Amino acid sequence: MKKRSFLGSLLVLGGAVAAAVYSNKQSRDLLTSEFEKAKQDPKAYAENLKETVNTKSQEVQKLAQEEINKAKEDPKAYRENVTKVAQEKSAQYRQKAQEKSNQVKEQANSKVEEIKKKKDNSAPSDAELEANEMDAEGGASNIHVVTNENIDNVKAEDDTVVVEVNKDNK
Repeated sequence: MKKRSFLGSLLVLGGAVAAAVYSNKQSRDLLTSEFEKAKQDPKAYAENLKETVNTKSQEVQKLAQEEINKAKEDPKAYRENVTKVAQEKSAQYRQKAQEKSNQVKEQANSKVEEIKKKKDNSAPSDAELEANEMDAEGGASNIHVVTNENIDNVKAEDDTVVVEVNKDNK
């Protein structure tokens, strides 16, 4: 029963490895040649694959056993060592993340400054603002329409535009 599940695990692992290897062109060519070998002599290829898998699994088991023995010999020192390694790795990742964060902040700040400069450069002057001033009804406050009847009552100012409308000319 254990052999069957072990072989099943190896097939799944082999499939995962094959998918990962298949991800780039050079590896695809290598994988294609391996499939050709398997097609030519499936039994010999399966035996060769089993030997390779057994060799690799024995290497991994040996490394795992060494780690277990280290942990059994001095659990406290092993824990401290693992913690130290984890902290070093996490410090590296934190530093990279901080550098990336600072880079993004600098880019954002420079964009904000660019937008502020563009806004400052394109802002209308006070004279332009006064000339474009609107009254409460949405019309310009410096334009007055005058008819023949009330032309005498209008006082002309420097910034006022007077439009005379003759009712007689239809």
